[in-house]
Amino acid sequence: MAPEMDLVAVLVQQGGSLTLPVPVAPREAALLEALAHGAPPPGWVSLISSLTVALGGTVRHIEFDADDDGALQCSLILNDSHKRLPCGCGEGLLIALGQQLPIRSSAAALGIRGVDLNCDEQTADQAVERLRWALDSASADDFRPQ
Repeated sequence: MAPEMDLVAVLVQQGGSLTLPVPVAPREAALLEALAHGAPPPGWVSLISSLTVALGGTVRHIEFDADDDGALQCSLILNDSHKRLPCGCGEGLLIALGQQLPIRSSAAALGIRGVDLNCDEQTADQAVERLRWALDSASADDFRPQ
């Protein structure tokens, strides 16, 4: 059996220059790729939404945050933004894309994990090199909830 590869989905700020590398499992990466090409979301994505509604809630958006150790965490933000349901980073992306929900990131997550590709301050080659360094220096364990 081949070892499982750690893959990364790179989120790009809408209308901005910030990126956030998010580790995903190979299966999650394949599902994200399929969603990007118009495939329907996996059945469990609709199930999560239906269960949330049945329990009197609504998933408003997903949010990436960093814990005290700098590990990336993901939560489904419910109803009035006071209720959070922790989930895996790849799972959160699948739910957000499958249900067309906004994806947000805290300032802490962007400050620790984000990479600014603003080419006004640096050349494009330097920006790409900084992103490559950020991806190479992070391990999947840095992003997994404890």
